[in-house]
Amino acid sequence: MDKRIFCEVKCDYFCEEENRWYIDAWIDDSDDDGNGRSVGYVDGVSGNIYYKTEDAENDPLVREVATAKQAEVRAEKKKVWVMTQESNVDGDVSFNVIVCDSEKAALAQMEREKEWIAEESNHFKGFDPNDESLEIEESKHRFFIMDECDDYYEEIMVMEKEITTL
Repeated sequence: MDKRIFCEVKCDYFCEEENRWYIDAWIDDSDDDGNGRSVGYVDGVSGNIYYKTEDAENDPLVREVATAKQAEVRAEKKKVWVMTQESNVDGDVSFNVIVCDSEKAALAQMEREKEWIAEESNHFKGFDPNDESLEIEESKHRFFIMDECDDYYEEIMVMEKEITTL
């Protein structure tokens, strides 16, 4: 039977290490040491609810608070940074996509790819930025190099994307 056991319930502490929202509950006012007791958690990615006891699962106030946090987690759009690389070597086009958790990580990956193009790639190795046969465009989030005489180009882009489900 659904019977209210707890007088107060909160789900406002997020543990980054475990990626979960803790559900804390108090039985009565004398139970107020500031922390309550943990009766479950809401997964920070999926929004799934996990109760520690049957009493917590059956308490309507606990369910109400947990369900509200679940809806919040599931509605929240997750953001990632994506580095894409498109290469054309004599008409053979290939794509490389790397997903990063921050702009800084994606930009660092872009720098590594640019270094590879300048130091290791067969066609653009040791390229001269002043070479008039090359078209080069560069900004914070994009690098493009193309040999106007041959069918070769490299394009690297970094962009932010939203994910609604994982």
